[in-house]
Amino acid sequence: MLIAAGLVFFVSLLAYLWTLAPTVTLVDSGEQIVAARFLGVAHPPGFPLYLILAHLFSLIPIGNIAFRINLASAFFAALASGMLTLITAELVVTAADFAKTKSRRLLRT
Repeated sequence: MLIAAGLVFFVSLLAYLWTLAPTVTLVDSGEQIVAARFLGVAHPPGFPLYLILAHLFSLIPIGNIAFRINLASAFFAALASGMLTLITAELVVTAADFAKTKSRRLLRT
């Protein structure tokens, strides 16, 4: 399960990096970048955890600030993909175990 999740994470990260926006894009991108860089508050709900973690990415000395914050978003999205893989695998294993247990109980009666 961990190997599959790691593989999904790295493939997702490569896909996100390949399509990463190098600068500010439309809609809320600029507001989120400025809020993350200076630990400000974006419009409600504000996304405090994202802004704090994205601020850490803004301290990495590569590219411009917008690239760094977009890199944070790519990393978080790839991490979410890996976590979803782990959750799905756990649910499949649990369902299989439940089905085996249920079939054993039916055979005994």
